[in-house]
Amino acid sequence: MLRSNNILKLVESESYYESDIDLLNDNKGVHSLHNLYLSLTKLYPCIASYFIKKYSQKNSIVLDPFCGFGTISLEAILNGRIAYASDLNKLALRVTNAKLNPISFAELALGIQLVDVKRLVRLGDFEQYFAPFYDIDTYKEILAVKEYVQNNRFTDSQNLVNFIEVLMLSILHGPTSEFLSTPTYQDVSISPEKQHQINVIHRLTPENKQVISRLLKKASSVLVDHLPSTVLDVISQSKCLLNDARNLSKISSSSVDLILTEPPLFYDTDFTTKMWLRNWFCNINNKNEDYDFFDEESWLDFMNEALMEFARVLKPGKRIVFILRDNYNKRELNTHKLLNELIHNQLSRYFVSEKCLIETKPFEINKEDYNLYKYLVIKRI
Repeated sequence: MLRSNNILKLVESESYYESDIDLLNDNKGVHSLHNLYLSLTKLYPCIASYFIKKYSQKNSIVLDPFCGFGTISLEAILNGRIAYASDLNKLALRVTNAKLNPISFAELALGIQLVDVKRLVRLGDFEQYFAPFYDIDTYKEILAVKEYVQNNRFTDSQNLVNFIEVLMLSILHGPTSEFLSTPTYQDVSISPEKQHQINVIHRLTPENKQVISRLLKKASSVLVDHLPSTVLDVISQSKCLLNDARNLSKISSSSVDLILTEPPLFYDTDFTTKMWLRNWFCNINNKNEDYDFFDEESWLDFMNEALMEFARVLKPGKRIVFILRDNYNKRELNTHKLLNELIHNQLSRYFVSEKCLIETKPFEINKEDYNLYKYLVIKRI
């Protein structure tokens, strides 16, 4: 891993500028695989597609070191690029891996028949943790699918099993009847105590919902679009890597053609706690899956180390594009300025900031909150 010594800039910076751009209005024709796992704060595929086409060529390597739920990596392979998807979080990588290795609906329909939802299962901590969310019969079916996934994860049917698992994650809990839970939040798993309070206030009672029929319905919408045969070769070369962004040891030096990523920000922490129900379903231990920054200063220290590693894997003359959601509680954070200052003061031997493109209008998260995309383009010297 490279280390910064705060040395003087060796080359003169090109002229940095900021300008407006409107990418969000081009969000048409989205591949159905993007709907495998939906988030209210998901990245728009059109953003990823624009920068992939602008800064990389067919069969080149596009790295997303904070891949999250795989929007950038899926767009990379759809555009004929080799996708390197990396993340510290196992749950995120499972979603991404399923998107990059989809199955057919016929294969899913045959495979799901192997799940015996009527078998006897141990209820364990149902009353303590799960009763506010699920009817007991629904919970038994969830346990049956969970057991099937865990028992067959490393078999010849691995892609099928992984896809079933992520389909289950996508319907495990949410606000409408298509989800298996009583009405609740979709993006985060709230505590059983809080869900109980919601149930009491709104007079909600968990209903019996058939798991397999909802899973197949979800799959039918996700698997509408097929992957073209022309991308099969780049899929075979693509990778999903469990890595801290500060140590991408499984990626060779000067091998990456574009780093396109949405880095976590200093207000966006404690991801694993927010996903406790999905982590439970996947048998994922929550420990050591969140980065350890907690404020602006520690975040900049983290980004300094990550950028040094990005400098190692990125080819000279190639680019990093940071996709930044630059608003929190209706306050503009100007993270692009923080990163520019970091590069100018400590990393100018390796990078030069070229430009920041700012969306012409914010996008609405909900009725009370919005966000603003900014795209910071950095060139490897």
